[in-house]
Amino acid sequence: SVTYKLTSPPTTFNYLLAGDEPTVITSFFLLNSRLIDFDHRTQKYTPALAETWKTADDGVTIDIKLQNGLKFSDGSEITSDDVVFTLRAIYDERTHSVEWKDSMLIGGKPIVGSATDKLNLKLVLPEKVAAVENYLVNLAVLPHQALKTDFEAGKLAESWKINADAKSIVTSGPFMVESASAGERVTLVRNPYFWKKDRAGTQLPYLDKLLLEVIPDANNATAELNQNTLDI
Repeated sequence: SVTYKLTSPPTTFNYLLAGDEPTVITSFFLLNSRLIDFDHRTQKYTPALAETWKTADDGVTIDIKLQNGLKFSDGSEITSDDVVFTLRAIYDERTHSVEWKDSMLIGGKPIVGSATDKLNLKLVLPEKVAAVENYLVNLAVLPHQALKTDFEAGKLAESWKINADAKSIVTSGPFMVESASAGERVTLVRNPYFWKKDRAGTQLPYLDKLLLEVIPDANNATAELNQNTLDI
């Protein structure tokens, strides 16, 4: 396991409501996977949940094919319906996803998604953009089955609070929630169904456990590093 310092506690495990760095790190990057990733080594966008993406000749229709065999942390399939659901959740006024909604609007208008089949979907942009990847990289896929009841009731903003039952939080990313002590610590464990492998074919993440320790004071953080009770 590794212990990682956060300057303040995450406020939610629902990335649609993330408004600060610790919450974005936890809910968006550690608990969820995006349609595409950005490889900092090559400075290029790479496939993630999406195996391929292609812009049609009209410049606004994006054909996306998901990787086959993708699963959420509860073992359920990740399908195109989950992508379409996530878009609907972002734009729904009842979700109050202000920052994420703004980042996914084009000219003040939403992207429209529709599923062709289990692995294929179309996104239609309201107008042409210089790089559709800027939007695909912001779309982490949420589980339709786990969240649809709350969404339909207009209560998605109440889902996956920091004190929620860890078993209710279904993730598509490298980790899932084991426990959370509000304001102090979040314990994440390896998602056994995570899709990503390293170049040798070993399934990621390497870590079995990641402890997110809230240490606001820099002096305390330095002291814990020196005592080997903090790793990063």
